Amino acid sequence: MTYFGNRQNQTSVSDEELEPIFASIADSFNLKWLKTAGANPLQLVWNRRDALSTNELFNFGDALQRVKAIDAKWVKDQIKHIKSDHPNNRNGALFEINAVGLLATSEYSVEPAKGNNPGFDAILKLDNKKTMRISLKNYGDSVHFQTFNANCKKVEEKLKDVMKAKGIQAVNVLIEAVKGSTERSHWSDLLLHLPKVFDGYQQGEKKVFAIMDFWAVIITPLADDYQECHSVFNSYTLIIVEGHNKNESKNLLDKLDQAAANLVKHSKVESEDVINIVFVHLPESASIIECKEWAETYFSNFPEKPITGVILYQPVIATDPDRDINFIHHSVQFVFVDEKFSKWNHEGKDFTFTLPVGIANSSPSENTIIVENDGEQEKYPYKNKYFFQRGNLYLEGKKDAEGNITGNIKRIASGVFAHSVFQPFPNEPAFMISGRFAPVDKLLIL
Repeated sequence: MTYFGNRQNQTSVSDEELEPIFASIADSFNLKWLKTAGANPLQLVWNRRDALSTNELFNFGDALQRVKAIDAKWVKDQIKHIKSDHPNNRNGALFEINAVGLLATSEYSVEPAKGNNPGFDAILKLDNKKTMRISLKNYGDSVHFQTFNANCKKVEEKLKDVMKAKGIQAVNVLIEAVKGSTERSHWSDLLLHLPKVFDGYQQGEKKVFAIMDFWAVIITPLADDYQECHSVFNSYTLIIVEGHNKNESKNLLDKLDQAAANLVKHSKVESEDVINIVFVHLPESASIIECKEWAETYFSNFPEKPITGVILYQPVIATDPDRDINFIHHSVQFVFVDEKFSKWNHEGKDFTFTLPVGIANSSPSENTIIVENDGEQEKYPYKNKYFFQRGNLYLEGKKDAEGNITGNIKRIASGVFAHSVFQPFPNEPAFMISGRFAPVDKLLIL
């Protein structure tokens, strides 16, 4: 039996080399369970076939193999948490496998902590027996960001209903909260007034601008960059932007404070041979730069605390518009108390991660809207904002002089896709062909 199957593979590794990695996931989690159409993130990723799911499973499977070789019993316990219905336990267990796998390099040894250690989760050792106790903390999307996405999906469904009811074929819609973060009533107002925004709209108008107290709505024609949109379907792109909730940064920084306090409480002693580190997984909506500043301030304010460093890790999907490729971007920031760390690591060992696929550096990725204007690209960065982007372009197949029909199937941006519509005979129904892409550029198991 083959486990890699007919998945897309855009890595530098062959299908044959990926097969044992995917087999390890199947053997560990049970193939029948993996193939079940459930809401578990690992099941969702396994049952996709797009390139992004392949990359995620490659990263996770590589870490799984490494950690099983270190402590198979510990992995078995983590698998129970991953297969559970408790989101925090599940996501925490996924991160702990990923984190221990990331740290497993030839420069040093790493293993999960033995028994129930409330202060730390893994131990890293150098050849000279120097020990690093590591507290692993996984922070997922905030409640504010989850609520924002849920409301945006309702707006997308409303937009499709409005377009269909009013016979609007192809538009770009940009909606921005112009007065900061939203409340429930703001979303209700948006859903209520959205049909009125389109009253009197004529297909092809250059711009419609409307403000409903809290919202700015801009509607523009959908550019014919590829082919004409088919009249049977309603083509659209939708972008919704909202400023971060005023407590977004504070809540995350409070969690970092708690993580540091917990490590201090249970690991009270450091020496030149034993140090303590907090290793934090950050969600895509967080500012890794703000978190780095927090760590630097923490060490400046509390130099006596038994913590030598903080590792900030933020994996996201990024796009290189110049090369038209998307990839896993592993953003990493190391913040160490230099004097303590250099005494512990006096041999100057490189502190590295094992990353089978993706690009790693310290620079964070940014949300940027790219607008084509007379052949030139204009870029508008959106910092410290929640960002939602979806769209479907239903492009009409082109018929050449010989009667052959060609179409264009493309991932235009995260969550935005071009589908090809064919209607060989005018009196027959049109049919659509779509590509095999990730539904949205979001990591589910990393």
